[in-house]
Formats: sequence, C-alpha cells, structure tokens
Amino acid sequence: MIVKVHMLAFKDKGIVRDVEIHDNYKGHLGALEQVFKMGQNEFQQRDCPSVSMGDVIEFEIGRNKYWQVTSSGFKPLTQEEFDDMPGYFTQSDKFMELFA
Repeated sequence: MIVKVHMLAFKDKGIVRDVEIHDNYKGHLGALEQVFKMGQNEFQQRDCPSVSMGDVIEFEIGRNKYWQVTSSGFKPLTQEEFDDMPGYFTQSDKFMELFA
C-alpha cells in the first residue's frame, strides 16, 4: 500500500513523498507508525528528506484523513486545518506549536 506524506517540515506545501507500507500493521496507530518508520531514507531512499515532525500523513481513519507527525505521536487534522497550513519552518510561531 502506498501512503502519501505531505512534506511540510522542511518544504512548502506541494512536496509529497510516497511511502510504501506493508498490510501487516496492527491497528490505525500501527499504520501511522509504519508510515513514519518506512518514510525514513534508511528504509526507502527518496530524493527528499525523511518523514519528520511537522509532516502530514494522508491516511483515512474514521472521520480523519490527515495526521500531523508530532513530538509525541500523531495529531488528527480536519480538512480545513490542513488546507490552512503553510509549510512549517517558514513561521517560527508555527514551529514552536509542535512542541506544545
């Protein structure tokens, strides 16, 4: 299965990394964790940075389709929240929100 990750941590919106994951994950959290792990260049080399805090995983779970990688896991985002997001690290206040 291919999962799209919006690379917002170091790039502006529009850069998408395709991450291939196996179907043997356990539960929804397991799927997100596998996207994070397999999105590292050590596992799947790509011509962009590894998946990191601030990036947004596009993976539908219940009513949520977007999941932001945070310092302590994954934060669900609504479509509106995702649409309003600039690329991170272009505004220092947005960067600091990741640590809240």
